[in-house]
Amino acid sequence: DVYKRQGYGYAKAGRRAQATWQAAVNAYLSHRESLAALVLVMDIRHPNQPFDQELLDWATASELPTLVLLNKADKLKSGARGTAARKVSAGLDAATVTVLVFSAERGIGVSEAVDWVRSQMDPQDEEVSAPRPS
Repeated sequence: DVYKRQGYGYAKAGRRAQATWQAAVNAYLSHRESLAALVLVMDIRHPNQPFDQELLDWATASELPTLVLLNKADKLKSGARGTAARKVSAGLDAATVTVLVFSAERGIGVSEAVDWVRSQMDPQDEEVSAPRPS
């Protein structure tokens, strides 16, 4: 299963709407038996927002492998990217959480992210979703 939470508008929504979204996400994730891993996309310039931290805490408590993509890395210089990644990584369970600097626009971290996702897939799922030869 793949779950994607759209970030657009979340920060601008009122607290009541945010609480409703959080409850819905928590209920969805908690009841997905087929959920094998979580990919959490954070803006590298504004990481570890309260909702991000709640998802990380939940994933860690659930021992769910988690990839944190620090997106929009192209907006920062290389040194600042490394600093941001170290700050986000500090205090996280390295056994279950992987932090990766990422930019879809410049291709930074794309192959590493794809490799991580593939490593989390059930081999049976890959066979089902693999294209059939023509």
